[in-house]
Amino acid sequence: MSEDPQPINTEFSAAEVHSKVEELSGMGKEQVALHVLEVEFENMKLRRQAYYDTALTFLLNKTGLIEELDAIEVSSEKSVQVEGEQRGSSDIGYIVADAVDLHLVNNTYGQDAGDLYLLDIASTASLIARRENDLVTTVKIPSSASRPGIAARGGARSDEFVVVNSGVDREGLDERVGIWERILKERGTEAQKRYPGIKYSLSIVKTLRRPGEKVTDGFVRAMSSLHIAKEERKSREGQDQTKDELPAGGIWV
Repeated sequence: MSEDPQPINTEFSAAEVHSKVEELSGMGKEQVALHVLEVEFENMKLRRQAYYDTALTFLLNKTGLIEELDAIEVSSEKSVQVEGEQRGSSDIGYIVADAVDLHLVNNTYGQDAGDLYLLDIASTASLIARRENDLVTTVKIPSSASRPGIAARGGARSDEFVVVNSGVDREGLDERVGIWERILKERGTEAQKRYPGIKYSLSIVKTLRRPGEKVTDGFVRAMSSLHIAKEERKSREGQDQTKDELPAGGIWV
Protein backbone atom coordinates (compact mmCIF):
# COMPACT_ATOMS: atom_id res chain seq x y z
CA MET A 1 0.00 0.00 0.00
CA SER A 2 1.16 3.59 -0.45
CA GLU A 3 3.25 5.31 2.19
CA ASP A 4 2.16 8.46 4.00
CA PRO A 5 2.59 11.46 1.67
CA GLN A 6 5.52 13.73 2.44
CA PRO A 7 4.85 17.48 2.83
CA ILE A 8 5.34 19.46 -0.35
CA ASN A 9 7.51 22.58 -0.15
CA THR A 10 5.52 25.51 -1.52
CA GLU A 11 7.79 28.33 -0.28
CA PHE A 12 10.46 29.80 -2.55
CA SER A 13 13.26 32.25 -1.84
CA ALA A 14 13.58 35.55 -3.73
CA ALA A 15 16.62 34.15 -5.55
CA GLU A 16 14.66 31.11 -6.70
CA VAL A 17 11.82 33.29 -7.98
CA HIS A 18 14.26 35.59 -9.83
CA SER A 19 15.98 32.56 -11.39
CA LYS A 20 12.67 31.16 -12.60
CA VAL A 21 11.63 34.52 -14.12
CA GLU A 22 14.92 34.72 -16.04
CA GLU A 23 14.49 31.13 -17.23
CA LEU A 24 10.99 31.78 -18.57
CA SER A 25 11.91 35.12 -20.17
CA GLY A 26 14.42 33.34 -22.39
CA MET A 27 11.81 30.95 -23.75
CA GLY A 28 9.49 31.32 -26.68
CA LYS A 29 5.72 31.12 -26.22
CA GLU A 30 5.61 27.45 -27.22
CA GLN A 31 8.40 26.59 -24.79
CA VAL A 32 6.64 28.46 -21.98
CA ALA A 33 3.38 26.66 -22.75
CA LEU A 34 5.17 23.30 -22.73
CA HIS A 35 6.88 24.17 -19.46
CA VAL A 36 3.54 25.10 -17.88
CA LEU A 37 2.06 21.78 -19.00
CA GLU A 38 5.01 19.91 -17.52
CA VAL A 39 4.59 21.73 -14.20
CA GLU A 40 0.86 21.00 -14.16
CA PHE A 41 1.54 17.33 -14.91
CA GLU A 42 4.05 17.10 -12.06
CA ASN A 43 1.55 18.76 -9.71
CA MET A 44 -1.07 16.21 -10.75
CA LYS A 45 1.38 13.38 -10.02
CA LEU A 46 2.18 14.82 -6.59
CA ARG A 47 -1.50 15.21 -5.79
CA ARG A 48 -2.25 11.64 -6.85
CA GLN A 49 0.57 10.33 -4.70
CA ALA A 50 -0.68 12.37 -1.75
CA TYR A 51 -4.37 11.48 -2.02
CA TYR A 52 -4.51 8.05 -3.66
CA ASP A 53 -3.28 4.53 -2.95
CA THR A 54 -0.93 4.54 -5.93
CA ALA A 55 0.87 1.36 -4.80
CA LEU A 56 -1.97 -1.01 -5.63
CA THR A 57 -5.68 -0.14 -5.72
CA PHE A 58 -5.60 3.51 -6.95
CA LEU A 59 -8.53 4.26 -4.65
CA LEU A 60 -8.54 7.36 -2.47
CA ASN A 61 -6.35 6.95 0.59
CA LYS A 62 -7.36 8.26 4.00
CA THR A 63 -6.00 11.75 3.29
CA GLY A 64 -7.96 11.95 0.06
CA LEU A 65 -11.10 10.59 1.68
CA ILE A 66 -11.04 13.14 4.51
CA GLU A 67 -10.62 15.98 2.02
CA GLU A 68 -13.60 14.73 0.00
CA LEU A 69 -15.72 14.27 3.13
CA ASP A 70 -14.86 17.81 4.22
CA ALA A 71 -15.96 19.06 0.79
CA ILE A 72 -19.27 17.21 1.16
CA GLU A 73 -19.66 18.80 4.59
CA VAL A 74 -19.19 22.28 3.13
CA SER A 75 -21.69 21.49 0.37
CA SER A 76 -24.13 20.16 2.97
CA GLU A 77 -23.77 23.33 5.04
CA LYS A 78 -24.55 25.48 2.00
CA SER A 79 -27.58 23.31 1.21
CA VAL A 80 -28.88 23.86 4.73
CA GLN A 81 -28.49 27.62 4.40
CA VAL A 82 -30.21 27.74 1.02
CA GLU A 83 -32.96 25.18 1.51
CA GLY A 84 -33.42 25.33 5.27
CA GLU A 85 -32.96 21.57 5.66
CA GLN A 86 -31.75 19.99 8.88
CA ARG A 87 -28.06 19.21 8.66
CA GLY A 88 -27.14 15.62 9.24
CA SER A 89 -30.31 14.03 7.93
CA SER A 90 -29.75 10.36 7.11
CA ASP A 91 -28.75 10.92 3.50
CA ILE A 92 -25.19 9.63 3.75
CA GLY A 93 -24.38 5.97 4.30
CA TYR A 94 -21.07 4.45 5.32
CA ILE A 95 -19.95 0.90 4.56
CA VAL A 96 -16.69 -0.12 6.20
CA ALA A 97 -15.28 -3.53 5.32
CA ASP A 98 -12.31 -5.49 6.58
CA ALA A 99 -10.46 -7.89 4.27
CA VAL A 100 -10.54 -10.66 6.88
CA ASP A 101 -8.90 -13.31 4.70
CA LEU A 102 -5.87 -11.24 3.65
CA HIS A 103 -3.48 -12.72 6.21
CA LEU A 104 -4.55 -16.27 5.38
CA VAL A 105 -4.38 -15.66 1.63
CA ASN A 106 -0.89 -14.15 1.84
CA ASN A 107 0.41 -16.97 4.03
CA THR A 108 -1.17 -19.74 1.96
CA TYR A 109 -0.84 -18.52 -1.61
CA GLY A 110 1.68 -15.68 -1.49
CA GLN A 111 1.55 -11.91 -1.94
CA ASP A 112 0.43 -12.06 -5.58
CA ALA A 113 -2.75 -13.80 -4.45
CA GLY A 114 -3.15 -11.27 -1.66
CA ASP A 115 -2.81 -8.39 -4.11
CA LEU A 116 -5.42 -9.98 -6.38
CA TYR A 117 -7.75 -10.29 -3.38
CA LEU A 118 -7.32 -6.60 -2.52
CA LEU A 119 -7.77 -5.53 -6.14
CA ASP A 120 -10.98 -7.55 -6.41
CA ILE A 121 -12.30 -5.92 -3.24
CA ALA A 122 -11.35 -2.47 -4.56
CA SER A 123 -12.96 -2.96 -7.96
CA THR A 124 -16.17 -4.41 -6.50
CA ALA A 125 -16.35 -1.57 -3.99
CA SER A 126 -16.17 0.87 -6.89
CA LEU A 127 -19.12 -0.87 -8.52
CA ILE A 128 -21.44 -0.06 -5.61
CA ALA A 129 -20.45 3.61 -5.48
CA ARG A 130 -23.03 4.80 -7.99
CA ARG A 131 -23.90 8.44 -7.40
CA GLU A 132 -21.82 11.47 -8.35
CA ASN A 133 -20.76 12.19 -4.76
CA ASP A 134 -20.22 8.56 -3.77
CA LEU A 135 -16.69 7.83 -2.62
CA VAL A 136 -14.75 4.61 -2.35
CA THR A 137 -11.43 4.44 -0.57
CA THR A 138 -8.99 2.27 1.30
CA VAL A 139 -7.54 3.07 4.71
CA LYS A 140 -5.80 1.15 7.46
CA ILE A 141 -6.42 0.78 11.19
CA PRO A 142 -3.25 0.70 13.33
CA SER A 143 -2.72 -2.25 15.68
CA SER A 144 -1.46 0.05 18.42
CA ALA A 145 -4.03 2.85 18.21
CA SER A 146 -4.51 4.78 21.44
CA ARG A 147 -8.23 4.90 20.65
CA PRO A 148 -9.55 1.70 19.04
CA GLY A 149 -10.93 2.20 15.56
CA ILE A 150 -9.70 5.69 14.73
CA ALA A 151 -8.69 5.43 11.10
CA ALA A 152 -5.05 5.98 10.24
CA ARG A 153 -2.58 4.93 7.60
CA GLY A 154 0.46 2.78 8.28
CA GLY A 155 1.30 0.20 10.93
CA ALA A 156 -1.86 -1.68 10.06
CA ARG A 157 -2.71 -5.27 10.85
CA SER A 158 -5.50 -5.46 8.25
CA ASP A 159 -6.78 -3.50 5.28
CA GLU A 160 -10.01 -1.57 5.58
CA PHE A 161 -12.13 -0.43 2.65
CA VAL A 162 -14.71 2.33 2.89
CA VAL A 163 -17.63 3.21 0.65
CA VAL A 164 -19.52 6.43 1.34
CA ASN A 165 -22.89 6.67 -0.40
CA SER A 166 -24.93 9.84 -0.68
CA GLY A 167 -28.70 9.98 -1.06
CA VAL A 168 -29.20 6.52 0.42
CA ASP A 169 -31.48 5.09 3.13
CA ARG A 170 -31.20 1.96 5.27
CA GLU A 171 -32.76 -0.29 2.63
CA GLY A 172 -30.51 1.13 -0.07
CA LEU A 173 -27.39 0.55 2.01
CA ASP A 174 -28.42 -3.06 2.71
CA GLU A 175 -28.92 -3.56 -1.01
CA ARG A 176 -25.45 -2.27 -1.84
CA VAL A 177 -23.81 -4.47 0.78
CA GLY A 178 -25.61 -7.48 -0.70
CA ILE A 179 -24.43 -6.58 -4.20
CA TRP A 180 -20.86 -6.11 -2.97
CA GLU A 181 -20.79 -9.50 -1.26
CA ARG A 182 -22.38 -11.29 -4.21
CA ILE A 183 -19.99 -9.86 -6.80
CA LEU A 184 -16.98 -10.47 -4.56
CA LYS A 185 -18.05 -14.08 -4.09
CA GLU A 186 -18.15 -14.46 -7.88
CA ARG A 187 -14.64 -12.97 -8.10
CA GLY A 188 -13.49 -15.44 -5.45
CA THR A 189 -14.87 -18.34 -7.47
CA GLU A 190 -12.92 -17.08 -10.48
CA ALA A 191 -9.77 -16.68 -8.39
CA GLN A 192 -10.02 -20.33 -7.32
CA LYS A 193 -8.99 -21.32 -10.84
CA ARG A 194 -5.54 -19.90 -10.06
CA TYR A 195 -5.55 -20.46 -6.30
CA PRO A 196 -7.63 -23.57 -5.45
CA GLY A 197 -9.39 -23.24 -2.11
CA ILE A 198 -8.96 -19.47 -1.85
CA LYS A 199 -11.75 -17.72 0.04
CA TYR A 200 -13.00 -14.16 -0.34
CA SER A 201 -15.05 -12.63 2.46
CA LEU A 202 -15.53 -9.33 4.25
CA SER A 203 -16.42 -8.17 7.75
CA ILE A 204 -18.78 -5.25 7.22
CA VAL A 205 -20.19 -2.48 9.40
CA LYS A 206 -22.81 -0.13 7.97
CA THR A 207 -24.37 3.02 9.32
CA LEU A 208 -26.19 6.19 8.30
CA ARG A 209 -25.12 9.68 9.26
CA ARG A 210 -26.94 10.75 12.40
CA PRO A 211 -28.89 14.02 12.67
CA GLY A 212 -26.47 16.84 13.41
CA GLU A 213 -23.43 14.64 12.79
CA LYS A 214 -20.61 15.94 10.62
CA VAL A 215 -19.80 13.87 7.54
CA THR A 216 -16.27 13.04 8.72
CA ASP A 217 -17.49 12.15 12.21
CA GLY A 218 -19.83 9.57 10.71
CA PHE A 219 -16.87 7.95 8.96
CA VAL A 220 -14.78 7.88 12.15
CA ARG A 221 -17.69 6.36 14.10
CA ALA A 222 -18.15 3.65 11.47
CA MET A 223 -14.45 2.76 11.50
CA SER A 224 -14.40 2.61 15.29
CA SER A 225 -17.53 0.46 15.36
CA LEU A 226 -15.99 -2.09 12.99
CA HIS A 227 -12.90 -2.50 15.16
CA ILE A 228 -14.93 -2.78 18.36
CA ALA A 229 -17.37 -5.31 16.83
CA LYS A 230 -14.51 -7.50 15.66
CA GLU A 231 -12.80 -7.42 19.05
CA GLU A 232 -16.05 -8.28 20.84
CA ARG A 233 -16.72 -11.18 18.50
CA LYS A 234 -13.17 -12.46 18.93
CA SER A 235 -13.53 -12.30 22.72
CA ARG A 236 -16.67 -14.43 22.56
CA GLU A 237 -15.16 -16.97 20.20
CA GLY A 238 -11.71 -17.14 21.77
CA GLN A 239 -8.37 -15.92 20.51
CA ASP A 240 -8.50 -17.83 17.21
CA GLN A 241 -7.64 -15.17 14.61
CA THR A 242 -10.13 -16.71 12.17
CA LYS A 243 -13.05 -16.03 14.52
CA ASP A 244 -13.33 -12.27 14.19
CA GLU A 245 -15.30 -12.38 10.93
CA LEU A 246 -18.67 -10.64 11.17
CA PRO A 247 -21.89 -12.21 9.81
CA ALA A 248 -22.71 -12.03 6.11
CA GLY A 249 -24.57 -8.85 5.28
CA GLY A 250 -22.68 -6.92 7.94
CA ILE A 251 -24.00 -5.35 11.11
CA TRP A 252 -25.75 -2.03 11.69
CA VAL A 253 -24.28 0.45 14.15
